[in-house]
Amino acid sequence: MADNIKLEDFSIGNDQTKTDDMLSTIGIVGSGRMGKELISYFSQKGFEVRFLDLTDETIEDTYNKITATLDAKIAHWGLTESEKRGIMSRIKGSSDYKIFSKCDIVIEAINTNTKTTSINIRQDVFKKIEEH
Repeated sequence: MADNIKLEDFSIGNDQTKTDDMLSTIGIVGSGRMGKELISYFSQKGFEVRFLDLTDETIEDTYNKITATLDAKIAHWGLTESEKRGIMSRIKGSSDYKIFSKCDIVIEAINTNTKTTSINIRQDVFKKIEEH
């Protein structure tokens, strides 16, 4: 039996056809420094990104900062305006946990530099995510 196994059987193929076990939508909890980096990174790699933060002002600020970062890339010829539009179209923010209902995976990126960020808060966040 072992003689029939080839190294190719364990390789990652070039087939980009989406299957049910592939990630397409990623959720991010928190849009602080690390959250923004994750949102930007995954959306630039072609993933749909859904992020949650506490207030609409924070969500708008996140969009503005990601836009500014992409504009800087455009200014240095690292990105085109149409690529920026594509990246931004894949990003959706909300203060409602329902945004995670279609996510394949959710990553917690809550600011850990504050005294109020405790294990209890993180546990509460994951309970709310599981509801959706």
